[in-house]
Amino acid sequence: MKTLFILFAILGITAAKAVPVHRVNAHTRDLQDDLDDFLALIPIDEIVNIVLNHLANDPEVQAVAQYVLSDDFKSIVLAIDALPEYIDFLNYLQESGLDVYKYVNILHDFLGLPQLTPPSKLRRTRSIRSMVDEILAILPLDELRALFDEKLETSPDFKELYDRIRSPEFQSIVETLNSLPEYQELLQKLRDAGIDVDAFIDLIRGLFGLPTSSSNKIRFHVTAKKANRNLQDDLNDFLALIPIDEIVNIVLNHLANDPEVQAAVEYVLSDDFKSIVLAIDALPEYIDFLNYLQESGLDVYKYVNALHDFLGLPQLTPPSKLRRTRSIRSMVDEILAILPLDELRALFDEKLETSPDFKELYDRIRSPEFQSIVETLNSLPEYQELLQKLRDAGIDVDAFIDLIRGLFGLPTRSRH
Repeated sequence: MKTLFILFAILGITAAKAVPVHRVNAHTRDLQDDLDDFLALIPIDEIVNIVLNHLANDPEVQAVAQYVLSDDFKSIVLAIDALPEYIDFLNYLQESGLDVYKYVNILHDFLGLPQLTPPSKLRRTRSIRSMVDEILAILPLDELRALFDEKLETSPDFKELYDRIRSPEFQSIVETLNSLPEYQELLQKLRDAGIDVDAFIDLIRGLFGLPTSSSNKIRFHVTAKKANRNLQDDLNDFLALIPIDEIVNIVLNHLANDPEVQAAVEYVLSDDFKSIVLAIDALPEYIDFLNYLQESGLDVYKYVNALHDFLGLPQLTPPSKLRRTRSIRSMVDEILAILPLDELRALFDEKLETSPDFKELYDRIRSPEFQSIVETLNSLPEYQELLQKLRDAGIDVDAFIDLIRGLFGLPTRSRH
């Protein structure tokens, strides 16, 4: 159970960590402030990296991710959604200052289930174009372009990448992509959504001195060199200029609230999009390009296979790369090893003493109404099968459940 909690929490926590912490005084605090205090103790980035690493390399975790997308798991979620006590609990959390529907609906969107509607909440019209516009508005485009020019002058690795992208071999990949009807349909969908995708393609082609629709070309020369660096260092320099947290927050916000973006995600999971990916995977020139990037110090197969895992496609094998045995249990152990458990427990006790909002949450979870939700969950065969799968994976899920119940003063297995 704890593995799934962690997997689902990644989306919610990543969104939550970008929420500004509003501190004035004890009288103006709410449940969101209490959540922020707990999040401040948790090494979010490290946990995200661990989970993504396992999702990319761990067949057992990948199997769990596939189970999460199964009808059995969706039936668990829908059964809980149907409980009036559960909706009442969500509404209480929402009214207490915690935007819980945002996190619940992230899970719903991920599973392809209808969103739950918050009480008296009106959503403004949103679209793919508005999401793109929000992201472009926070990108330091001038600084990124200046860094691009600088890299061409100072980094032999980046100059080689530049030359490879301009090469006939790479352009054959582009031509194959352009020849796919599914890809042209995708471009047209983006145009229909009001996104100037052709201008974006021209921008990229122009950066690499390739013909554009306006026949513009940009030329560069390389004259200098920096030692002891590789392509990963160059990528890191670009990433340092990009406000990743803000972009993640924008995207997650649209995923939770924007039907157009949700439809785009459904398309990405469709057979049409998968056929585009598989057609590119089949090109020897593409594999040669990936191998060059891998050998230049950029672990490109990690990113490519993260996409493959998300789409349910077979992974691509890096050249001469051996992966160590991994499992769901090893992922859980890695995460537990970096969690400040004593500090989290101390903060829990402190909140019970000092925060009326947190104390009310504590009492609500102990209430008969909430326990009826737990009993309904326990009665579902799919949920019991899920627990057994986790036990079979070597995870002491019962000890974790007892830990949570013990925190709230509820009977545990050892007290039955």
